[in-house]
This record gives sequence, C-alpha cells and structure tokens, in this order.
Amino acid sequence: MNKAHVPINWENYPSDETPLNERNLNKMDSAIGIIDDNVVTLDATKATKTEVATLVADVTFEESTGIITITKKNGSKITIDTQMEKIAVNFTYNPTTQQIILTLIDGTKQYIDLSALITQYEFLDSDTVAFYIDSSGKVSAIVKEGSIEEKHLEPNYLAKIKVEAAKAELSQKAAATSEANAKISENAAKASETAAKKSEDNAKASETAAAKSATAAAASESNAKVSETSASESSATATEKASSASQSADTAAEKADIATQKAAEIIGKAESAADSATKAQSYAVGGTGSREGEDSDNAKYYYQQAKDVSEGLKGGLQPHGTVAFADLPALADVSTGWMFNISDEFTTTDDFKEGAGNVIPAGANIYKTSDEKWDVLAGTPVTGIKGVNEDSFRRGNVVLTAENVGAVSTGGDTAENTTAFTAAPARENLKSGESHATLFGKIVKWFSDLKEVAFTGKIPWSDVTGKPSTYAPSSHTHDERYYTESEVDYIYSGIMQNLISGDENVTTKLSKNIANGDATLDNRITAVANALKGYLPLSGGTLTGSLDIASGKYIHGTHTNGTILDILGLNKNNNCHVGNDTTPTFLHGAGYQLDISGAFICPNVSNQMSCGTKNKLWTTVFSKTGAINTSDRTKKHNIIDLTEAYEQLFLKLKPKSFIFNDGDRVHIGAISQDVEDAMQELGIEPEKFAGFCKDIRYEYTEYNEEDGMPIESSKVPCKDEDGNIIYDYALRYQEFIFLTVHMVQKLWKRVDVVEKENAEIKEQIRSM
Repeated sequence: MNKAHVPINWENYPSDETPLNERNLNKMDSAIGIIDDNVVTLDATKATKTEVATLVADVTFEESTGIITITKKNGSKITIDTQMEKIAVNFTYNPTTQQIILTLIDGTKQYIDLSALITQYEFLDSDTVAFYIDSSGKVSAIVKEGSIEEKHLEPNYLAKIKVEAAKAELSQKAAATSEANAKISENAAKASETAAKKSEDNAKASETAAAKSATAAAASESNAKVSETSASESSATATEKASSASQSADTAAEKADIATQKAAEIIGKAESAADSATKAQSYAVGGTGSREGEDSDNAKYYYQQAKDVSEGLKGGLQPHGTVAFADLPALADVSTGWMFNISDEFTTTDDFKEGAGNVIPAGANIYKTSDEKWDVLAGTPVTGIKGVNEDSFRRGNVVLTAENVGAVSTGGDTAENTTAFTAAPARENLKSGESHATLFGKIVKWFSDLKEVAFTGKIPWSDVTGKPSTYAPSSHTHDERYYTESEVDYIYSGIMQNLISGDENVTTKLSKNIANGDATLDNRITAVANALKGYLPLSGGTLTGSLDIASGKYIHGTHTNGTILDILGLNKNNNCHVGNDTTPTFLHGAGYQLDISGAFICPNVSNQMSCGTKNKLWTTVFSKTGAINTSDRTKKHNIIDLTEAYEQLFLKLKPKSFIFNDGDRVHIGAISQDVEDAMQELGIEPEKFAGFCKDIRYEYTEYNEEDGMPIESSKVPCKDEDGNIIYDYALRYQEFIFLTVHMVQKLWKRVDVVEKENAEIKEQIRSM
C-alpha cells in the first residue's frame, strides 16, 4: 500500500515556500480522505479477536528432540514431533550376529536382525500337489495322477458339466419314448390292416386311416430319428464337458507352476539379503552407487535438510565446515545460507557476486546468497586497494599506476607539482642530480643576496662600493628669477591676503611684495584675481551663476569646536555627498524634517510623515528584515477576537498570479476589487478594514516651467468617459497575515483531533 500523505515540511514565517493556501490544504484534505477510506476498509475487513487469537504468534524448534512448538495468539500451543531423533545417520553390519546396527541422531543404536528382513516358507505335499527340489536348488510342483476330484474343479465348470450330463440323460429318455411310440403306431397299422380285411365296406376309410396311420408312423419315425440325433448331440456335449474338466485339471497344474515360481521368487529374496543390506545403507546415508539419486534421498540428507530448516528458523548462516576450493559443492547442490571455510587461496569465478578474477586468500568464508551467488564473508585481510586519485576501491590483481596515486611517471610533466624548500645557508653553484628542494634552496639564496637588483636591475646606493664621500657642485647661474622657499611662501601669503580682502588693486600690492618685480608673474596673478572677482566673497553677496564643485571637492562648514565639516560636495568617484560622518543631517521640506543620524533615516517628528503616497509609489522596497509595526496594547482599543465574517472572508479570498501592466514578471497575490466584493457580500464595510485601500486618482493640470514639477493647486480627480471618478485600489497584505494565522490555528486544532483519532485507529489495528 502506498503512503497517502507526503509531508509538506512547513516552514515558519517569513518563509513563503509553504503557503497556507488552497493547494496545500486540499492536499491535506485529500490525504485525510484516503486515510479515512482506508480506515473504513480496514474496519470492514479486519479480523475479529477470535480469529486473531487462532493465528500463530511464535514457532520454536527443539533440535535435540525434533519437536516443533507452535504458539498461538491466545496462548494455546500445538506440538509436532518430527521424530527427528529417530532418523538414522549411519549403520554397520555384524556378520557374526547377522545384525544391522543403526546409529540415530541422538546417538542411540538400533539392532535389526537380518532374519527379520527374510520371510521363511515351508512347502508340504498335498493330496493333489507334490513338491521337489532339483540339483540347482530350484523348487518344482507337480499334480498327482488321479488326484483331481469334483472338489478340485472350479465350481462353474463343475456346474456346467452336471447340467450337460442331465441334458444327455433327458435326451436318452426321449429317444426311448419315441421308439415305444413307433412300436405302438406299427401295431395300430397292423390292427387297421386286419380291420380292412374284415370290413370291405370300410376299406377306403380304413385305407385312408391306414394312410394317415402310415403318415403318423413316418412322423413318429422322424421324431425318433430327431430324438436319436439330440441324444447324439447331448452325448457330444458331455464329451466336451469332460474335455473341459480335463482343461480344469491342466489349470490346476498351471497354478502349481505359479506356486513354484513364487517359491523361486521367495528363494531369490532370500538370496538378495546382501542386496537389501546395501539398500539399507543407501537409504540411510547414500554413497553406495546402487541407485540413482541416493545422495539426495537418504536419512542423512533429510536430517541435514531438517537441520537447515531449524537453523533457518533461527535466522543465522549455516556453517558446513572447511573444504578446499576444488571440493566446494556446486551452487545448485547447496541451500541459501550455507557457509564454507575455504582452506586454500582461490580465484573467484562468475558464480561470485563480485565477478570472476579476484584472488582471495586462504581462510576466507563464503556463503550462498538468496540470489544464487557465492559471496565472500570473512577471511580477506584487504577489502580493496585504491590510489589517492581514485574514487573507489578495487579488488583482485590490482595494478596501481603513477596517475592513480598522484605521482608523475618517469619523463612525465611536473608543471602542476609543488615543492617545499628552504634557502641554502651559502651561495653555491647548481649541480646535476640534485633534488628540487636543494636546487630551489640555492636559487632563493642567490635572489635574497642580490636583493633589489635581482628583480629591478637597480643596485641600492648602500650596496655600491668605492663611491666618493663628497661631491663638488657643477657650475650654474643663480639670478633673481629663482626664489627661495621662504620667499615663495611670503609672496603666496601676500596674494591670498589681497584676494581675501577683495582689494581692487591686486596688481599694485603684488608688485610691492616682490623684490625687483617680475612683470610676467604680475600679469598672471592679476588675471587670476580678476577672474575671482566673479565669485562670492566669504560673507554677503548674491550668487548670480552656477556653483561648480570639482571632483573630490566639498563645501565646508566650521563646527563650534573648530572642526571643518563636509556639507555638500563631489567625491573622487563623482558621487554627490550631503552631510558628513560626524554630525546628524536634516533634510527640510514644507515644514517637515527628515533626520539622517547614525545608522537610521527617520522623520524628525514621530507619526507625521509617510514613505510615498497613494499617487506616488515606490517601485520596490529592499530590506534585510521586515517592517516593524506598532503593536502595543496600550496604543489600541476595541480589541476583540476575529468574527466568523472574517473567517468567511479568508475562505472567499481568491489568490491569483498576474503581471503588472508596466512589468514583465509574475506576481502572486489578490485583486483588491475581488476583496471589496467579498466584504460587501459578507456585510463588512470595506473602508473600515485597514487591509483594503481605495483612493481617488488625481492628475495635475499645471507644471512649473523651471523644474517641470506639478503645481499642487492644479490637482483634480481623474474621471472616465462617463464622468465617473477613477479610483486606485490596493491591499495591505500584512493585515491578512494574522487572519491566516487564525485560520491555521483553527486548522491545526482540527488536524490535531484527526491525528489523535488516527493514532487511536492505528492502536486498535495494532492490537488486533
């Protein structure tokens, strides 16, 4: 029977891998329905306690007595005595006492007289049959002459003879009667002839009567002849019956011959007493060669079978001793579980589970598996060999290659090999035949001693020997166009002071600061100063153009503690930065402030600002954790349990998949209009349920010419072609979470009840 339910493996919120949706709930309902059907079926087809009580609970076998004990569920027991202890396992023959001695399984002996196997017969002469033994020892029987009487004849033959004799006697009497009648007729004829002579008048009548009498006489004569013929036939029949009697005598003689043959057979049995002894051995232990199949049809074989059955009941392998591999019985001649210890090394054949060709050492144990194969159980010191680069072990005559063990064959490629080495203590030349570690140690010593020159070709100044300690300067011209560091610092300071003061006559003051004025430098500085006049001073003034900030530059502010802080700028990656890492930053707009302090961004005043509006939406909000909603009991009122209306709303929700008109990815959710319809149907006011949002869609008729931003005062509601106001629908999905939790808890209670009922049903079934 297949499982009715596949676990869903529910995951806790916020995972959405196992939603509590129609599919999962229906899946559970379907499984519960199948289980319910199975329970009904089990209840209808279950066995009664009375029936189960008669089932077998345990079977034990006592090898020493051969008794099988069957224990039923109700505690009653049935014992079957196999008489195994009476099975003969061997026998001997004592010619002195002419006894066969049987050795039974339990070690006792049974003595059987050979004479008990031979039936003795004594042949005595009777009144009709005589026996004699010829020179070859054969017994013959003969019928004595004149000894066959009526009592020796078969009753049916005797009856037939008597019937035919009676018929012959009757026929003889009939013939005598016919002869007497003929004489009477003749006398009557003579009387008629006399009467004719006496009465001439009656002559004709007498003549007619005489003719009639003559006819009657002829008929009588014919009758006499017929009677005579019948008597002859009766006489012949009697003769035949006599012959039959003779045949019966012959049959008696044949019976005597059969008796003689039986006697000969009995004597033959007596002569085959030795053969009987051989057969007794054949049926006891086999191995005599006297009959076909005797090795699997003898008491010893059946004892072994019974022993195997008993050991099979115990559930273990059945040891059958130690044999050489060449003497291992064929697979077809042994039973599953037979185990042999092999005394010599051998090579597996196709009859082994592991296949042919594996060399197994001496002392291994093999046994026959249920799939008709030999399997090596124990005695093998090595279960297999594999190199470090191989995935599995191999058995038999395994040849390991350099590739198997991760080595490189002679003349192979060592490009991927690694070598551990240390630097040599002194620089020495390389020599042929040295190891990689030695060679690399010498090379790294040379590199370390060569230092920078080994990698750059440059020799450090400290490594140069023979260099001079001092150097004479070369001849050069030093005029007023060259300034010392202090002179340059003084000139730059004067320039900056003039620029900071906003002095119009920058050129004059610069010239005074430079000894022996440089006209070219004056002109360049004047041009820079005049260009700076177009920018704002340090205080006051009006910005009439764009404020350009170069990459990596910022507008700074000075903290009261003197710290310079970045306010607005462009970093080296050309990213615009507002604020700094030291102080909070506040963004102002229309009377509201957005506080950026530390690791958070928040309104400066709680519960006054929204993130986005109904008409200005964020596309996607990315967050590592979920939003945190206020859930303080002290900040709520009208707290009640969910009503049935909201439970029905949950059941009427219609999860859908969809693609936004401005997107291309599939989303899963609900349609706000469907939720509105469901709430109205259930009597729930949609505008009072925070999970449902319905707002007027607005449009702007005027926009700012400078930045293109809409003018708020020009906002008007959007309308369709019929003049109806258009609304934007939305849902707060988080409002449905605890409605789902409520329904899951309700379902959980139901599932808990069902599981308890299911457990009780299983327990009832298990106790049957």
